[in-house]
Amino acid sequence: MSQTIEITIRLFGAFRKFHGAPLTLSLPTGCSVTDVKAALGSALTSLNPAFADQELLDKSALADDRAVLAPDATLQQDSQLAILPPVCGG
Repeated sequence: MSQTIEITIRLFGAFRKFHGAPLTLSLPTGCSVTDVKAALGSALTSLNPAFADQELLDKSALADDRAVLAPDATLQQDSQLAILPPVCGG
C-alpha cells in the first residue's frame, strides 16, 4: 500500500481569483513538483469550473519556505508550498 503525504498550497496572484484559501492535497510520497501542479490544476477545476488556465499553471513555480522547487524535485513528507504565478514589472 502506498503512503500519502499532505501538501498544503497557498495561492497567490491570479490563482486567488479561482480560490481564496489554501488547498490541501493528498498525494503519494515521492511525488514530483510536476505531479503536484497537475493535482492542483484538477483541484482548482473541481472547485471552480472557470479555472481553465493550464498555461498559467505551467508557467508558475512552486516554492517552499526556502526556495523555488525544480519540476523534478520530489516531496517525501507533509509540506506547505506556495504557487507563484509569473510576474512582470520594472
